[in-house]
Amino acid sequence: MIDLNKESGVLLYVQIRDQFRELILSNYLKSNFKLPSTRKLAKKIRVNRNTILNAYAELEAEGLIYSLSGKGVFVSENDRLRSPAIPNYKIFNKMEHSQLKQSSRASEQAEVINSPARLPDIAFVPANPGEDLFPSILIKKCFSAVMKDLGNSIFQACDPEGYRPLREFLAKMLATTGIRVFPQNICVVNGAQHALSLIARILIRKGDRVAVEVPSFPGILAVLRNRKADVIGIPVDKDGMNIDIFEENLKKKHLKAVFITPNFHNPTGATMSLIKRLKVIELAEKYEIRVIEDDAFGDLRIEGEDLPSLKSLDRTGQIIYIKSLSSILPSFRMGWMIVDDFLRDQIVSLRRIEDLRTNTLTQALLYKFYSRGYYRSHLNKIRKAYKERRDAMLGSLRRHFPKGYNFLKPQGGAFLWIKYPDGTDLTAVFEKSLNMGIVLDPGCLFYGSPKGKNEIRLCYSSNPPNKIDDGIRILGRIISETL
Repeated sequence: MIDLNKESGVLLYVQIRDQFRELILSNYLKSNFKLPSTRKLAKKIRVNRNTILNAYAELEAEGLIYSLSGKGVFVSENDRLRSPAIPNYKIFNKMEHSQLKQSSRASEQAEVINSPARLPDIAFVPANPGEDLFPSILIKKCFSAVMKDLGNSIFQACDPEGYRPLREFLAKMLATTGIRVFPQNICVVNGAQHALSLIARILIRKGDRVAVEVPSFPGILAVLRNRKADVIGIPVDKDGMNIDIFEENLKKKHLKAVFITPNFHNPTGATMSLIKRLKVIELAEKYEIRVIEDDAFGDLRIEGEDLPSLKSLDRTGQIIYIKSLSSILPSFRMGWMIVDDFLRDQIVSLRRIEDLRTNTLTQALLYKFYSRGYYRSHLNKIRKAYKERRDAMLGSLRRHFPKGYNFLKPQGGAFLWIKYPDGTDLTAVFEKSLNMGIVLDPGCLFYGSPKGKNEIRLCYSSNPPNKIDDGIRILGRIISETL
């Protein structure tokens, strides 16, 4: 049912958790669908049963599944968060339908799912590099260096805060960007989603009013729904979150926190202006609100001038900073966050309960990747390729898409946000595209509601220019026929 890569260095329970999460959020596993028992799944994919228990426990903590004593584990009622069935087909097609039918409701579910017979030819879904851009040779060099320096000790788990040499190096690296931080205030995590989940579980309680940018990253919508927060949507303009609406909500409502992606916002690609960044800092100090800054795509600038992070402008400790490598080295499932002493202690306590310790090997590899200068050289390669791919997609859109759409030309990141006039319904485009071997993200996925039927997200990062042009040409024809 689940496809594991036991050589990746990523914890097995994390791989299982993430694959189930994607299947659930993409609506391929419907509400109340019964998941395989822990014993049965463990036997099938040849892992320890505790690995499955840990994965299920985190999914349940996020509100994505629930268990009934004596009956099993089921998918939660998550329809408000999920789009019409537009999944990650690469993962889903590796699931065996015979296994899905093991539950009492599987026959009904299999009819609803109606998955494609083959993997897509062109996927505009993943916001990460294609396999042609993975630094395999550099990673091999790092692994050899780690084994030479540390030997078998590298197979011991390390502290919940993360591998000390990595955190010390990150503190020095961050200082060059204007962020002054001690290593003890850096917590290594399994990507941005893990960081968001940890922060929400510590800070957010039922009924707390929390602001998010709309449209928004689906992962944060899922986390906040699990915490039963009162979510306040703040529109995103071409220069970032609408500050006037944000300030109005701060005046009228007691907001506990706000989640912001200043650089290459997902999904719109917008970059917050310096004026707005300074205003966010001013408002955070005035209203004493926590600001969670997600900088997952910040290193992927391909044109324009770098802008200071919110954290580098922070004078009172209001900003929680999150960085993820998933957009560059997705299989590492690695990232970190900068937190104050209180949050650090809470996170460490929570992680001791959750997974005791962290993966030393992956963090040691990452430390070598950074300290040897490989990250910077590889990042330059990624940026060059992404600029070529972004420009290729822009040219293909001009040639092949029917007129009437709007978009923001991103200065970095990995995707374009295409918007047709209000009232346009692109729902049928997704099924027709799938039948032609093209996969894309529907706009409603980023609203957690039926809104966004006239919008789509297209990732340019994982396909070379010729493949991008082929996909956009087919997609443009489908949209022309549908409108």
